Parts: sequence; structure tokens; C-alpha cells
Amino acid sequence: MSIKEYLKKLISKDSETPEHFTNSGTTGTAIYSGYYSEEYLRTFQDMPSGIDVYDKMRRQDYQVAMLLRGVKTPIIAANWGVIPVDDSDLEKDIASFVEYCLFEDISYPDSTKSKTFRDFLTEALTCIDFGYALFEPVYKVVTGHPTWGNYVGLRDIAFRSPKTIYEWNLNSNGSIKNVRQLVSGDLYVDIQIPGENLMCITNQKEGDNYQGISMLRPIYGNYLRKDFYFKIQAMGIERCATGVLTGVVPIDSKDDLNKIEAFKTILKRYTSHESNFLMIPPGFQVDVTKIDFDAATVETAIDSEDKRMAKSFLAGFLELGLGGQAGSQSLGKDLSTIFLNGIEIFSENIADNVEKNIIKKLVDSKFGKRVKYPQLKATDIATKGSKERAEVAAILKNAGLISPSDQLEDVLNRDYDFPVRTQEQKDQARQDFLNNNINITSNFSDNLCKNNHITLSEKDNASLYIKSKTKDIQNIMKTELTFRYEGFINKIKKQFADEKKPNKRRKILEETSIPGAKDYLTKVRIPIASLTVSAVNKVLKELKMQNIKFDDYNNILENVPKQLRDKLKSVIQFVVDDQDTELKKRMVFAISQKLDTTESIDSLMADMRYAAENYVDVSALVDTAAKNLVSNTVNSARNEVFQTPEVFEEIESFVIVNPSPDALICQNLVGRVFSKDEYKTADLPPYHHNCETTIKAQLVGQKGNKPINPIGLKPTGSQEEIEKILKSKKF
Repeated sequence: MSIKEYLKKLISKDSETPEHFTNSGTTGTAIYSGYYSEEYLRTFQDMPSGIDVYDKMRRQDYQVAMLLRGVKTPIIAANWGVIPVDDSDLEKDIASFVEYCLFEDISYPDSTKSKTFRDFLTEALTCIDFGYALFEPVYKVVTGHPTWGNYVGLRDIAFRSPKTIYEWNLNSNGSIKNVRQLVSGDLYVDIQIPGENLMCITNQKEGDNYQGISMLRPIYGNYLRKDFYFKIQAMGIERCATGVLTGVVPIDSKDDLNKIEAFKTILKRYTSHESNFLMIPPGFQVDVTKIDFDAATVETAIDSEDKRMAKSFLAGFLELGLGGQAGSQSLGKDLSTIFLNGIEIFSENIADNVEKNIIKKLVDSKFGKRVKYPQLKATDIATKGSKERAEVAAILKNAGLISPSDQLEDVLNRDYDFPVRTQEQKDQARQDFLNNNINITSNFSDNLCKNNHITLSEKDNASLYIKSKTKDIQNIMKTELTFRYEGFINKIKKQFADEKKPNKRRKILEETSIPGAKDYLTKVRIPIASLTVSAVNKVLKELKMQNIKFDDYNNILENVPKQLRDKLKSVIQFVVDDQDTELKKRMVFAISQKLDTTESIDSLMADMRYAAENYVDVSALVDTAAKNLVSNTVNSARNEVFQTPEVFEEIESFVIVNPSPDALICQNLVGRVFSKDEYKTADLPPYHHNCETTIKAQLVGQKGNKPINPIGLKPTGSQEEIEKILKSKKF
């Protein structure tokens, strides 16, 4: 029976199975008799002698040392933890056991030697220096532990220095058969370590080359040139400071070789020994010639090599302080973000290897084989982005796309170094919250709306409600617009790289749209739809008419009139289109003149990013748009309820409400009572941009109703005052 027939019998008769189950070729990695031959430069062909060169570079060169610290420190200082598979008690116990083994219990049973997890990280990150870090995990058996009972733990994650690895012997499939380690001195050993006992963390692994590529390799040329420049600098300083000793031989002695040799000896002794005087024969002359040394040129060459080293490490943001150039704050933030995100791959590489080679074995020996295993995770490497992550989490939660859970809470608490609550504390807090704050109803099938049905105090009114909800919409808009303009800049950057002519670049700007408009529209619509439902229910609660039902039920807005749904879609579409137009206009304008004067893509993108940041975070236009949208949403929802026939017939009059009016039109009208007839033709709030004014209904027969103002909603005052008031309502 063929493999294909066997699989069809085993899986399904109708299954489509691949036919290729054995290797025909190899990865093509060049290795002969245990020695890799991938490197073209002779210095690094002979390993481990090439490792000694990297070791010298990292110990000797200040720039190399700084860059290595810049890459490694965020990873070592990160908050490392073990993430359980799910919220079940068993999976939490498994994760806790792994954390104990990794973070507390790497030690010899006789306590003669121990290792912290940060010690291991320091060794593992030498894969950046040398191209790979090799370990031999060694286990131990523990019995009678007060918490974990009997288990197999870690004696050591034993480091095997690359400077001691001489041969790599591979199996036919490319896996490690064994490596030869040769160590001289007091710790002498010459042994073949089996591949199944090794964990190799490789940087930039290609094929079966477990030696990888050191991050120091691309800057080796810079290192050599800079070392040469330093020697020139030292010689130049010496010559410039001491001058060149010159001797003049008299004409009558020019053929007397003995005198000339004796004179040379005098000069040599002065320059090479500690003599501080000269005895000059009669007729001979000695002088000191000063020479010019251009130290600035050599220093510039050294700085240039330092900058190129920094670029190789994705650390361009470090250059902002070099050469007296401070750079812009926004540019520094963007480059540092690229750097921090780039180095996260090193932490993930370490975590992947530990999960595969250590965590799986620890869990299998204690709990048996599992379908899924806990994950090792480093957080806060890019701590500068923690605020953005928190905002995104809040948006997803408010939109109903993720649900709060104990596991999510634990992860976030660990990420931000907050205390992790016990299960008892979580349960009690949840019960207190339900008892004291929330009155959840079940009027709507869509759970996006459920959290909006809260018990409102008597002090609450629609104006305060607008103010409280505006911040949520502002955060959504700013977060999403930031994602989108970054996407636009990336698209432009890629196209500019292939086209350097100013006219062609202008055409690219005109034809490229800001990406993600559809997703942005959806992400704004969801909270606005939820806000609409909440506003409708709020006004029904004010009117004590919660039993009112509308026709045309439809999904999240099933309890909202269809006319209002259509209006909302139109308003939100207008806001999104207007923001896109303004944002793109600002970014394009920022570089429109510069296209003719520079080809620097980085400079152009920095200007575009600055213009976008100014629009989103500084100009207050997004804040105003959010407030306008929220105000329109709440007021439109209230008006739709008021206009419902069975509600309108119960209303006696309306009152203008605003707890803190700013514009003159609002100050003049706050507290004004107007009739139902005027309501049908009146210019209803919002009266101006950034407006929080709303109207409140006075029901027929309701106690404490204020009388209708005879002049209604007309502004009052002198002619000049009225003109000024009317102007204040305009955008």
C-alpha cells in the first residue's frame, strides 16, 4: 500500500493528500568536515578564531559596546512572564510551575551553583555578538517540594561559549548530530555534545547554518577603518605637539660619512630616548619644524564610521545627538519606535527556543503531554507604546470585540507592572460593581449596547452626557487616524524610493489615498451607534416612557427610528471624508515645495509625519470633530424621540440646557422655554461648533414646569448685541 493510499484510508477517502514525503535535495549550506564555509572573508572563515575578532570588537570599541547595550538592555530589563493557555485552574498551575522552574529554581541540588533567568538572558543575547548562543540544558529530580511535590526541574541552562566550539556535525536532514567542544586550561574538555541535548539560539539563521550571522559582521569594515583613523589621529597629535627634529649638515662635512652618522645618532637619541638636551658638533645645526595637522577631518571620518555602525543596528535615533544635531522630537520618536520594535525579534527568538527545548519537557514530565503549552513572553520592551496599547485595548473592549477576562487582566497587570489580584479579590470587586453601579437591562439583542444601560443620577443631563462621551470618540479618532497616516506615509515612502522626479512624486501624492477608510468608518460607527441607543434610552427615561417602541427594527439600532439611522450614517461619512481631505492636504502641503529641493525620502517623510501629528494631536480639529459628532448624535436621537407622535402629544414645552455655555448664543438662550409650535420651525442646537447645548422636554401636567417665554428663541438685547450673538452661532 502506498503512503497516499494509507493516508486516504486513515483520514478520509475523499481527502486530497500531498505526495512528497521525503527530501530530495538539501538546504545547500556549505559545510565540510564539521566546518562551515558560508563566509567569504578569510578572517571569519576559520572558527572559532573569527569569534575572537568579534570578542575584541565588543570589548575594545566604545561604539560597538554602546550599540550592543542599546539592543540588549531593553530585553534584559523587560518584564518576562509565562502566559497560560487559558483561564482554567489547571493551565494557570502549569504556567506557575514553569515560572517557578525558570525564574526561581535554576540551581544544583547541592546549592554549589545557581543561575538567574537574567543571567541566562545575558548569555542568550550573545547570539547578537557572535551569531549564535549555544546551551546544554541540564535537568534534576526534586522530591517532596512543599508546593510542587515531585518534579523534574532545571539544574542549569549551561552556556557553551562559541569560542570553544570547533566542529558542527550534522545529520542527513540538516539537524545537529553533535558539536565538538574544546576547552583549554583548568576547565579542560574535549568532547562531542549530542545534538538532542543542545539548544542553539541563532541570529539570522539561513538553512542549516547554526552559526548564524553576527550583528557585528556588517560593521567590521567600519571598525577597521575607524581603528586606522585613531592611529592617524594619535600620530598626528604627537607630531603636531612635538614637531619634527631636523638637522643641517655643513657643506664642508657633507662627504664625511662618519660625522654624518654621528650626527644622526645624536638626533635619534633625542627623539627616541629620554634625553632633554643635545650636544651639537661645531658647524652643525638643529631645528624643530612644526607641521600642520587637520584633526577635524580625522574626527569627522571617525564620526562618520560611528554613524554607519548605528545605522547597521537599526539605531538611527541614536544619531540625533551626534554631530550637534538634536533632530526633531517626532523624528526621534518614530526612529526609536522602529528600533524598539526591531529588537523584539531577539526576545521572541529566545522565547521560541526556550518553549521548544525546555518548557515542553518540564510540562510533559510533570503534567503529561499537552495539546498546547504555556508561552514565555517579554513585555515592556517598547514601553513608550504602553499608552497606545492601553487605548487600543479600551477601544476593542468598548466596541464589544474583546471581553474583559481574568486572563486579560493578569496579562495587562504584568505588562504595566501592576499588582496581580487574587481570584477572591476579583470576585468581590465584580460583585461590588454589580451591586452599586450597574443596572444592566436586556432590551437589546446586540451585546454592544448592554453596557450603556446604566442607572443615571438625577444630576445627569444630556449636556453633561455629551461631555463625558466625547473623550471616548476623541481617543478612537486619534488612535485610528494615527494608524492610517502612518500607513499612508509608508505607502508613499515605498513609491518614492522607485521614483525620484518631483513631478512624478507629486502625481503619486495625488493618486494615493489614505488607507483604511472603510475600517475607520466602521470603528467610528460602532460606538456612535451604541451612543445613539444610549441617548434614546436616556431621553425615554427622562420622559418616563421606557415602554415606547419604534418600528423598523434593525440590528444594533433596532430600537431607533430608521430615519435617524440613515442620518447618522450620512453624518459619520461626512466626518470621515472631511478628516481624510484635511489630513492629506496638510501632509501634501508640508512637502510640496520641498519636492523640488531635496531627494531625501527620510526628510520628506519626517515633514509629512510632523504635519499629520500636528493635525491629529495639536490642532484640536479632531477634538472638535469628535465633540460635534457626539453632540449631533445625542441631539438627533433626542429630537427623534420628541417627534414620535405618541411622545410629542405628551410634551407641553421645551427648555434650552447647557451647564457651562461658552458662546454668546448659548449664554443668551440657556434656560429659555419655548413652545411646541416653535420647536417645529426652530433652529435647534447645536448652535455652533464645539457646542454642548441640548433641549429638555417639559411634560403636560408635570410639576415645576417653567412658563413659555413670550419671545421664544429670539436673541435679546440691543441691536449690536443681537448681531454679536447671531455671529457667535456661526462656525
